[in-house]
Amino acid sequence: MKIDLEVLGNTELISLMLMSRYREAGYTRYRMDRFEEYDLYVRNKDFLVSDSVLTFTDTGGRLMALKPDVTLSLIKSVRPRRGSVSKLYYSESVFRPSRGDNGFREIPQTGVECMGDVDTAVEREILSLARDSLSICGERHILEVSHAALLGSFVDALGITESAREKLMALIWTKNLHEASALMSSSGADSSAAGRLIRLLRLSGSASEVLGGAYELACSPGERQYISELEQVSLGMDDVQVDLSAVSDASYYNGIVFRGYVDGMPRRVLSGGRYDVLLGRLGYDASAIGFAVYMDELERIDPRVSGADPAEV
Repeated sequence: MKIDLEVLGNTELISLMLMSRYREAGYTRYRMDRFEEYDLYVRNKDFLVSDSVLTFTDTGGRLMALKPDVTLSLIKSVRPRRGSVSKLYYSESVFRPSRGDNGFREIPQTGVECMGDVDTAVEREILSLARDSLSICGERHILEVSHAALLGSFVDALGITESAREKLMALIWTKNLHEASALMSSSGADSSAAGRLIRLLRLSGSASEVLGGAYELACSPGERQYISELEQVSLGMDDVQVDLSAVSDASYYNGIVFRGYVDGMPRRVLSGGRYDVLLGRLGYDASAIGFAVYMDELERIDPRVSGADPAEV
């Protein structure tokens, strides 16, 4: 029987095309339950985008939650370990507070995760899949890559309070360098460290354009190592942009981080990175990297005219 793809909505078709690409790359589909025990999120609420979780009591008296996050549930089920790499893809919905009201909304996500022994080759594979995913979502797109630990090291050198640090990271997220400079000045930040951070945040472009300047600003072997990791992972990927001001709103990223944009979309449609710290927090001696495509941001995109080929599904 021939399947008429015209009956599918835009996000449904994009999701199918993404999953087809991941399956082609050798990833296995992982299906998760819609519900998870609430205790998992209570114990790890600082890793969630929001600490508001939709809960209910099941027939056995257990307090359950509609998943606010895919990664935590996936880690719990996979139980990653050294000596191998689990390569999985998924298409799931999470439930998070709505923007601008007191309700919750369902957010469909399609993405991939690699857990176990993650090396540079795996990181490059994930970046390549992220780039392919953006190509499916829209012909004109950009993938920005940064390093969470590198930015963190520069911010640590400021010597400011945790409260000021949180405000600063929010300003960096919006690329508001003028207000960031003013905040550092009013917070008593070390002036030399503040100037070094602002120069780092202004570095953006191809790896060949950016990383030389980053090496000049590095003050420690650790910072030079982080820049080397960026250099290795972006080698030969000329269409990937290195933006050292790119930060993530998920606190568990500790290494390579990246986000993707499609022309015409006001917000990022893809986000991901390395999250070894989260695995350690959950008791696993392993490493991990992955990303999610936010399908709710793609409702206005029609892949039939975006440059992607639905016939490949």
